[in-house]
Amino acid sequence: MLGRAGVPEARWELARAADCRYPRQAYELTVPVASGRLDAATLERLSHDFHERHRATYGHASPGEPVQCVNLRVSATGRLEPLDVSRSTPTPGAAAPTSREAYFKETGVGRCPVVARDGLAPDEARPGPLIVESPDTTVVVPPAWRLSVEAGGLIVLERPHA
Repeated sequence: MLGRAGVPEARWELARAADCRYPRQAYELTVPVASGRLDAATLERLSHDFHERHRATYGHASPGEPVQCVNLRVSATGRLEPLDVSRSTPTPGAAAPTSREAYFKETGVGRCPVVARDGLAPDEARPGPLIVESPDTTVVVPPAWRLSVEAGGLIVLERPHA
């Protein structure tokens, strides 16, 4: 699955765990299982780790009792390259500014400028009221507030002191 998703094998992480309990118990504790071959030494380590987890969780353990493995789990995680969310210039072809009716408690209903998020440049500042749209969010800048765009492209809203 990770290979089909384009994650390089060097960035795969597989984690194993077992849901374990003492016989006659109706609840289990999930215990990590070391990577590598599942052999007698791995099972012995799992038993030891279960007793310690039981002691830490419930305040007691029974190391002389057998341990039952009820479920075995494997989770696969693909670590991707960090996402660069900074932007240094507006996107060419960003939608032209428009306006629409908007209601603000301070001013009532009136025309409000609407700009595309991709059209804002770093170090740009605009007074409210203003609506900033992007595919994943809408930012509303109320009257008496000010929008500024940081060098990395992050939007900052400030309300100047009255």
